[in-house]
Amino acid sequence: MAHLSGEDRGQILLVAAFALAVIFVAMALIVNSAIFTENLASRGETSGSDGALSMRADVATSVGAGVEAANRNDNGSVGELTDAVSASVRNISRQTGRQSARSGRVVDVSYQSATEGARIYQSDGT
Repeated sequence: MAHLSGEDRGQILLVAAFALAVIFVAMALIVNSAIFTENLASRGETSGSDGALSMRADVATSVGAGVEAANRNDNGSVGELTDAVSASVRNISRQTGRQSARSGRVVDVSYQSATEGARIYQSDGT
Protein backbone atom coordinates (compact mmCIF):
# COMPACT_ATOMS: atom_id res chain seq x y z
CA MET A 1 0.00 0.00 0.00
CA ALA A 2 1.18 3.40 -0.82
CA HIS A 3 1.27 6.03 1.84
CA LEU A 4 0.25 9.55 0.99
CA SER A 5 2.21 12.36 2.48
CA GLY A 6 0.63 15.54 3.79
CA GLU A 7 1.51 17.44 0.61
CA ASP A 8 -0.15 14.80 -1.60
CA ARG A 9 -3.33 14.94 0.45
CA GLY A 10 -3.41 18.73 0.15
CA GLN A 11 -3.05 18.53 -3.64
CA ILE A 12 -5.87 16.00 -3.92
CA LEU A 13 -8.08 18.18 -1.74
CA LEU A 14 -7.22 21.24 -3.86
CA VAL A 15 -7.97 19.41 -7.15
CA ALA A 16 -11.29 18.11 -5.77
CA ALA A 17 -12.28 21.61 -4.60
CA PHE A 18 -11.37 23.05 -8.00
CA ALA A 19 -13.43 20.36 -9.79
CA LEU A 20 -16.42 21.06 -7.55
CA ALA A 21 -16.10 24.79 -8.25
CA VAL A 22 -16.09 24.16 -12.00
CA ILE A 23 -19.14 21.90 -11.68
CA PHE A 24 -21.03 24.52 -9.64
CA VAL A 25 -20.26 27.25 -12.17
CA ALA A 26 -21.39 25.00 -15.04
CA MET A 27 -24.61 24.15 -13.20
CA ALA A 28 -25.27 27.85 -12.52
CA LEU A 29 -24.84 28.64 -16.24
CA ILE A 30 -27.19 25.83 -17.25
CA VAL A 31 -29.89 26.89 -14.78
CA ASN A 32 -29.49 30.54 -15.77
CA SER A 33 -29.87 29.75 -19.48
CA ALA A 34 -32.98 27.65 -18.76
CA ILE A 35 -34.55 30.51 -16.80
CA PHE A 36 -33.65 32.99 -19.55
CA THR A 37 -35.11 30.75 -22.25
CA GLU A 38 -38.34 30.27 -20.31
CA ASN A 39 -38.56 34.03 -19.79
CA LEU A 40 -38.23 34.69 -23.53
CA ALA A 41 -40.69 31.94 -24.41
CA SER A 42 -43.35 33.22 -22.03
CA ARG A 43 -43.38 36.75 -23.42
CA GLY A 44 -46.09 37.94 -25.76
CA GLU A 45 -45.47 39.14 -29.27
CA THR A 46 -42.20 40.65 -30.33
CA SER A 47 -41.68 44.00 -28.71
CA GLY A 48 -42.95 46.87 -30.79
CA SER A 49 -45.48 44.83 -32.74
CA ASP A 50 -48.35 45.14 -30.28
CA GLY A 51 -49.61 48.34 -31.90
CA ALA A 52 -49.58 46.86 -35.39
CA LEU A 53 -51.32 43.68 -34.26
CA SER A 54 -54.03 45.54 -32.38
CA MET A 55 -54.57 47.83 -35.41
CA ARG A 56 -54.92 44.79 -37.66
CA ALA A 57 -57.48 43.28 -35.29
CA ASP A 58 -59.41 46.57 -35.14
CA VAL A 59 -59.46 46.87 -38.93
CA ALA A 60 -60.59 43.24 -39.32
CA THR A 61 -63.42 43.84 -36.85
CA SER A 62 -64.47 47.06 -38.60
CA VAL A 63 -64.42 45.47 -42.07
CA GLY A 64 -66.42 42.51 -40.74
CA ALA A 65 -69.03 44.90 -39.37
CA GLY A 66 -69.13 46.69 -42.73
CA VAL A 67 -69.71 43.41 -44.59
CA GLU A 68 -72.49 42.48 -42.16
CA ALA A 69 -74.12 45.88 -42.62
CA ALA A 70 -73.93 45.56 -46.42
CA ASN A 71 -75.54 42.11 -46.27
CA ARG A 72 -78.23 43.33 -43.89
CA ASN A 73 -79.13 46.56 -45.72
CA ASP A 74 -78.55 45.86 -49.43
CA ASN A 75 -80.77 43.10 -50.81
CA GLY A 76 -79.85 43.89 -54.42
CA SER A 77 -77.36 42.37 -56.78
CA VAL A 78 -73.83 41.24 -56.11
CA GLY A 79 -72.61 44.47 -57.68
CA GLU A 80 -74.56 46.55 -55.18
CA LEU A 81 -73.18 44.49 -52.30
CA THR A 82 -69.65 44.87 -53.66
CA ASP A 83 -70.12 48.62 -53.99
CA ALA A 84 -71.46 48.85 -50.43
CA VAL A 85 -68.50 46.87 -49.05
CA SER A 86 -66.06 48.98 -51.09
CA ALA A 87 -67.60 52.19 -49.72
CA SER A 88 -67.40 50.80 -46.20
CA VAL A 89 -63.72 49.89 -46.65
CA ARG A 90 -62.97 53.38 -48.01
CA ASN A 91 -64.62 54.93 -44.95
CA ILE A 92 -62.66 52.64 -42.62
CA SER A 93 -59.44 53.52 -44.45
CA ARG A 94 -60.11 57.24 -44.11
CA GLN A 95 -61.05 57.03 -40.44
CA THR A 96 -58.21 54.76 -39.35
CA GLY A 97 -55.75 56.74 -41.46
CA ARG A 98 -56.68 59.97 -39.70
CA GLN A 99 -56.70 58.44 -36.24
CA SER A 100 -53.40 56.63 -36.78
CA ALA A 101 -51.69 59.69 -38.26
CA ARG A 102 -52.10 61.40 -34.89
CA SER A 103 -49.95 58.72 -33.28
CA GLY A 104 -47.37 58.59 -36.08
CA ARG A 105 -48.57 55.52 -37.97
CA VAL A 106 -49.63 55.15 -41.58
CA VAL A 107 -52.63 52.88 -42.14
CA ASP A 108 -54.14 52.15 -45.54
CA VAL A 109 -57.05 49.74 -45.80
CA SER A 110 -57.90 48.57 -49.30
CA TYR A 111 -60.43 46.24 -50.86
CA GLN A 112 -58.69 43.54 -52.91
CA SER A 113 -61.25 41.12 -54.31
CA ALA A 114 -64.47 39.30 -53.61
CA THR A 115 -65.66 35.77 -54.13
CA GLU A 116 -69.26 35.56 -55.15
CA GLY A 117 -71.34 33.24 -53.05
CA ALA A 118 -74.94 32.38 -52.42
CA ARG A 119 -76.79 34.38 -49.80
CA ILE A 120 -79.12 32.27 -47.71
CA TYR A 121 -81.88 33.92 -45.71
CA GLN A 122 -85.45 33.33 -44.64
CA SER A 123 -87.78 36.20 -45.41
CA ASP A 124 -91.19 34.87 -44.38
CA GLY A 125 -90.39 34.58 -40.66
CA THR A 126 -91.22 30.88 -40.30
